[in-house]
Amino acid sequence: MEDSILYERENVKWKEQGFTLEEHHAKGLVFDSLLGGNSSGPGVGAKGGSTRSQGAQAPGICAAAGLGRDAIDSLIVSSKADTTLDAIKSLSKRLTPASTVVLLQNGQGVLDLLNTRLFPDPETRPNFIIASTTHGAYRRNRLHVVHAAFGTLNFAIVPNPARAPRGYEHLLVQNHKLLDVGAIPSDPHSTLTLQRTVATLLSLPLNVTWQPIREMQLTVLKKLVVNACINPLTALAECRNGDLFGNGPATDTMRSICAEASTVLIAQARAAAARDRLDDPEGAEERLAQAEEVFKPGGLLSEALDVARLTSQNISSMLQDIQSNRGSTEVEFINGYIAALGESMRIPTPVNLNLARLVTLKATRAGRGPIRRGVF
Repeated sequence: MEDSILYERENVKWKEQGFTLEEHHAKGLVFDSLLGGNSSGPGVGAKGGSTRSQGAQAPGICAAAGLGRDAIDSLIVSSKADTTLDAIKSLSKRLTPASTVVLLQNGQGVLDLLNTRLFPDPETRPNFIIASTTHGAYRRNRLHVVHAAFGTLNFAIVPNPARAPRGYEHLLVQNHKLLDVGAIPSDPHSTLTLQRTVATLLSLPLNVTWQPIREMQLTVLKKLVVNACINPLTALAECRNGDLFGNGPATDTMRSICAEASTVLIAQARAAAARDRLDDPEGAEERLAQAEEVFKPGGLLSEALDVARLTSQNISSMLQDIQSNRGSTEVEFINGYIAALGESMRIPTPVNLNLARLVTLKATRAGRGPIRRGVF
């Protein structure tokens, strides 16, 4: 079925055309795939294969390499963290070792889940790019997207232990990193789609930055802690982000969230440094010092409070999930991730754990209304 996206920014509307719309059903959810265009759709956007909506065109890279007539070259996934596994599972048979998947989710743990459940073998695993954005966008309806606030888009290539364990980052003089699209091999059976996807991302007018994977990990983990402070509290209190700023109980709770997250993330960084010292002792110490600085509890709290203030009129995505009676949220990939990571290192995280439980309870009860008064 041919379709298009209506894109709106600052009350100016235009259409992005040349897509073929597909629907994929999984566990009562419906995911949209938009094939053959140059933009991602509301849930998952794919490019490649032989299905095109603008006349007869050449097959995609994977299809031309004999990896399947409907093989997907590039898949951009912007669905909720808790629905991403099902969204990608519905397309997994069309993903090849030469495909590239871009993940744009809140929280952490999605990539680990995908590798464990769908792509356990690094040899047959697609290329992965992790991305994080501060752009504000929402849907007026199914294929009408509003770009509400301009921000940044950061991304990094995930090293593949079988094909490129050290990634594609080259060291230059004085240890300046060169991130060069040309350093990614143009092999249609492995990384040509990765090269093309990176080039496309860098060409977007979205304030895009390609980061080394180590730097990107710090970026997304810092964002994780900010989300862990704002999302569950606004969901439970049913308030806007700005209502947390200057509120004593909210600030105290955010301080506890940050303290637990700091302890866990620094412990994880120290464990990673201990492993890396064998091959790169100087780099391991540098990365550890950077992590210890970024994850100071006071700095994390200040960042969370600043975001709450700067986005004071925003309704968090977690509260939107509660209000829409979706039945679930991304809390297991945010506070739940911090709690699980703490448990794996025997570090207690009672505040994050209980917030995850309370939000999950509220999400499963959403839409049922209050208890009626009466005699029982």
